[in-house]
Amino acid sequence: MTAKERLIKEILGKTVIDSEAKNIGKVRDILFDTQSWEILEIHIKLDSSVKKELELGGFSSKTVKTPTKYIKKLGDVVGLSVAVRELVEECEVV
Repeated sequence: MTAKERLIKEILGKTVIDSEAKNIGKVRDILFDTQSWEILEIHIKLDSSVKKELELGGFSSKTVKTPTKYIKKLGDVVGLSVAVRELVEECEVV
């Protein structure tokens, strides 16, 4: 396994917290440039409690396509620079 593949594997499933230190979900997927291996966005699967709080409705899970400009920290957890409500307003939710 290459270093890049290990990095991707390590990021998937990480807990994501917003700027208010609230656990909002987990990294579900990563979109990256295959030429440069630059991460373009992470896809965050929202916790059901966050989905309910934001009144996103429906039975299926909700994923927020999050550009890297909102990522403040990448370590044991993924820390965002915005609150979850702002993130959902600014980003595509599928």
